Amino acid sequence: MSIGQDSKHIQNKFSVGFSFSPNYSYRMLSYSDDLQYIVEAREEFEQPSFGFNTGTSLNYPITKRLELEIGIQFSRQTQLWRDVPIVDISGSTNQGLGDSELRYQYLEIPIRINWLVVNKKLFGFLFGGASTNLFLYDQSKSWLTYHNGSTEVITGKIPYFESKKIGIALLSGIGVGYHFSEKLDFRIEPIIRSSLTSVGYGLIQQYNYSFGVQFVLKARL
Repeated sequence: MSIGQDSKHIQNKFSVGFSFSPNYSYRMLSYSDDLQYIVEAREEFEQPSFGFNTGTSLNYPITKRLELEIGIQFSRQTQLWRDVPIVDISGSTNQGLGDSELRYQYLEIPIRINWLVVNKKLFGFLFGGASTNLFLYDQSKSWLTYHNGSTEVITGKIPYFESKKIGIALLSGIGVGYHFSEKLDFRIEPIIRSSLTSVGYGLIQQYNYSFGVQFVLKARL
């Protein structure tokens, strides 16, 4: 973002940013009452996991305190299945236990408004907006441990999953930053991303969300 100590030097000037955000991600489920037993089974094994966002953004100051930001990011949203019984072709579950991480990869196009709260060398701001998320691919990675002591790692697509190609998410957060110079600043942005659309088709609708901290280096053009 391009918010400087002396706003007359930055008015009507673009800035470009490069960001990385480690995220703690999980999901919410929407379903009918007759599917409660399936959800209870999922709740027994599913846990939050870590994903990330990384990309670039372009910023334009609308006023001295308001700024428009448009970006493009690659993201990985995840969830973890822990200590799931391994089932063989006969249906026996007495084989061992496995952990699986489900990964959803997106190209995200966030648009947000940044509102400057404190305009000094060390500054703060609030922001909110929305993101259009274009689905790229899904992946499942499983770590299996059998009762005989052997282990196995299996990768592939998420089973029984049909993705929606386009999703919408809300963005909100706060930030603090420091101006190293008139041209360069660094920002730390705790951010919440919450999907308004289900990640896939099915009787149980899944809405991913994440809590992250975005680190941004911005240079004024």
